[in-house]
Amino acid sequence: MSLEYSLIKIRDLEEMYSGNYVLIRGRVNSLYYDAVNIRAYLSVDDDSGMVLSQVQNAVSQTIFLGAVVNIRGEIALHKGKIYVKTKEISKMQTAEDGYSQFAGIPVPNESELPEFEGKRWVKPFDWKTKKLVDLYNVALQEERKLHWVGIGVIIFLLGFLMPVIIAIFMLAAGFLLMFGGVINKETRVAGYEALQPKSRTSLSQTSVNQ
Repeated sequence: MSLEYSLIKIRDLEEMYSGNYVLIRGRVNSLYYDAVNIRAYLSVDDDSGMVLSQVQNAVSQTIFLGAVVNIRGEIALHKGKIYVKTKEISKMQTAEDGYSQFAGIPVPNESELPEFEGKRWVKPFDWKTKKLVDLYNVALQEERKLHWVGIGVIIFLLGFLMPVIIAIFMLAAGFLLMFGGVINKETRVAGYEALQPKSRTSLSQTSVNQ
């Protein structure tokens, strides 16, 4: 398993393995919100191909359909096909950073997006179900795992009521949970705007004009 993020074209993902860390750049051609699992997905196109990314970690920001992004992530498998679990997402300033070529990639209509392309997922695995909402933008919020802290406090306090041997384990477990909740962060969906058909059309027209 590689521990470095290697910048590659999306089509080259198929030559890599689950667990490899990769850096991909491209334009967001679709955004989804999983209303059941409270998770966001996006598909990215870099003109060599498209791939699905499952948002696991990202700094607090709002991602728009059509945005040019930099994704550091880990290759994962689902039913024999690959996708990317994000470790970091950052929006790129196309004019200042010289990434204007990505802004010219068209945003296709929903009907033009395949479920998968080669060995790469493009749409979420259960995109046909009602739990998925097609988005225009999604607000991501990075925060501490405070629920770990809460559980840790309860276990820690209960430890004082237990026999010595059990108490030692409970106090240690409670402390570790509290500590882990403070130092670890998670990304959640703080809000989103559902996609209107005209929004996708306007983005495609903008790409053509560029």
